[in-house]
Amino acid sequence: MNRLSTIVFGTAFILFISIPIGLRLAGAPAQAFDAGARWPLVAPNGVFDSAFWDRISIELRDQMPMRLDAIALESTIDIRIFRDPPSPTVLEGRDGWLFSTWSLPVPCEPPTESSELVGRLNGLLDMIQATEREVQFLVAPDKPGMYGEYLTEELAARAECSSARRTRLRTAIGEEPRPEILDTWSLLEASKHDLLYHPNDSHWNTRGLTIVVHELMERLAPGLWDQNALVTESGLHEGDLTRIRGLPSDVATTIYRVQRTGVEVSSQSTAVADAPPLRSTTASGTAPLSEQRLFVLHDSFFFGSLSMLSQYYAEARFVDWTSATVDDIIDGIAWADVVIVETVERHFHSRTEETLVAETTIERLRTALD
Repeated sequence: MNRLSTIVFGTAFILFISIPIGLRLAGAPAQAFDAGARWPLVAPNGVFDSAFWDRISIELRDQMPMRLDAIALESTIDIRIFRDPPSPTVLEGRDGWLFSTWSLPVPCEPPTESSELVGRLNGLLDMIQATEREVQFLVAPDKPGMYGEYLTEELAARAECSSARRTRLRTAIGEEPRPEILDTWSLLEASKHDLLYHPNDSHWNTRGLTIVVHELMERLAPGLWDQNALVTESGLHEGDLTRIRGLPSDVATTIYRVQRTGVEVSSQSTAVADAPPLRSTTASGTAPLSEQRLFVLHDSFFFGSLSMLSQYYAEARFVDWTSATVDDIIDGIAWADVVIVETVERHFHSRTEETLVAETTIERLRTALD
């Protein structure tokens, strides 16, 4: 490299580093990927933990102005110049559909077969029902399981094991169907022509969520669902996969939401470090409400149900899997009259075996329900 090139590249590098730092010192807002990013807490002797300094490094990077612009520039160069995927966790399917690596390759043989886990899950549901509580369990299908036609041949080959496991799980649920386990695949497949998942996101859209919540309401509180309270509006959705890819983009979508006349909802949150907060709601008003206490254990697929279900139940608690401890789950079930447990398909085996039907959980829950 000649002297002029060295000066040009050196100057560019210095500007690339110094401009964001200068803007930050001048008070410019940060551009963190995680809008809730916060500095890590230092526990005693925490400064001697390498993980703490790794976290500091991440926070310093995330708090820099122009961070998202730099990521977008890098991703554009990767795609248009080098023809490389900007993120190894985001895969491009047919017609611009995006898929995540975490929803495709899974071990072909899970530690415990689906049929055994479903059998143990049935035992848990029987135990809850025996205490005159109502309960519903559902699995949110991963995107490739609902819209596999948008996988390329290469991605479909990578998804063979997850597809085989899905088939075994559906078979186990269908062999002895019971009303307390919602067959979400069949429910959604009947309406998949309406587009129930976001092409640019790993989750279902609000139309898919509404179909599931409506069915749950019909099972748990027949006649309470108010179809006239369901409103729609046109909007844009920025997919999580586009953000992970480094090129945030929107797609036009129809937004479904519940807006009940005569219902007021208040919400309280309990913060949990590095995880979604624990939420509780109370509702009141002139419209009919269920006086049964509702407990919902959910993940990101079911997060939007909070704004829907909270308008039908006078008291409700919502706990995210990533925030929940076994104590939270047991306390929630023991407190509630109605229990909804949702998990995304790819985590069914781990969450069920390691938490829900683990021997210690079952024994502690039995004691709490007595």
